[in-house]
Amino acid sequence: MLKQLALLGVLTTALAAQSPLTTTFTGNTSLAAGATVYVDLVVAVPITITQIDVNTTAAATTTGSLDVRWCPTTYVGNDANAGAWTLGGSGPLVSAGPNLPTTCAISPFTLVPGNYGLAVTHNGVGPLYILGNGTAVPGSGTNQTYSNAELTLLAGATATAAPGTAICCVPRVFNCNIHYNIAGTGTVATRTNYGAGCYDKKASFYEFFATSAAFDLANTAITM
Repeated sequence: MLKQLALLGVLTTALAAQSPLTTTFTGNTSLAAGATVYVDLVVAVPITITQIDVNTTAAATTTGSLDVRWCPTTYVGNDANAGAWTLGGSGPLVSAGPNLPTTCAISPFTLVPGNYGLAVTHNGVGPLYILGNGTAVPGSGTNQTYSNAELTLLAGATATAAPGTAICCVPRVFNCNIHYNIAGTGTVATRTNYGAGCYDKKASFYEFFATSAAFDLANTAITM
C-alpha cells in the first residue's frame, strides 16, 4: 500500500489591474514611419502586456504594425545595441488618425518586477508624441512620468529606426495606452510525505514445457 499523499495545485487570486497606463494623446512633434519610441518601465508586480495604443501621424485607415522590444534596466546606452533587445510582441494596426488612440493588440509577453527599457517601433505609420520638459534622464521632467500601483513609465526618447540606431531626439514623451494583465498571481501548494512507503513489487515466473511428457514438477514443492 502506498502511503504517500501528494498535493499539487495552484490557488489563483483574481486581482483587478489598473490597466491601461495612459500618458497623453496631444502630440506636437513626430518622426517618419519606421521610427522607434523609447521609455523606461518600472514594474512592481508581474504583468503581461497585451495591447499598446499609440498616436500616429497617419491618416485614418492607414495600416501598419508595431514591434515591441524590451531590455533589462534602461534604454539609455542600449539604443544603439540591437543585441541588447528582446522582441516581446508584435501586432497589426489600423490608424485612427492623429491624436486619437490607435489600438494594436500584440502577441502577449510578461515582465517580472524590475526595471526595463521599452522600444516601440512603428512600421508603416509615423509616431506622434510630445516634447519632454526635462533632461535626457528618463522621467526627469514634470511631463515625463506616469504611474499607477503596478507600473511606472519614465519618458523618453526617439530614434529614426529600430534598436541598433542611435537615439536622435530627447526628451520625448510616448503617447500611449499600455494594456496589461497581472500575471502569475496566487500561491502554489506543496506536497508532504506521509508515513513509510510500501515498495514490494509483484512479479511472476514460469517454466515452459514443449510437451506434456516433459513436465518435471510432479511431487515437487515450491516455497516463495
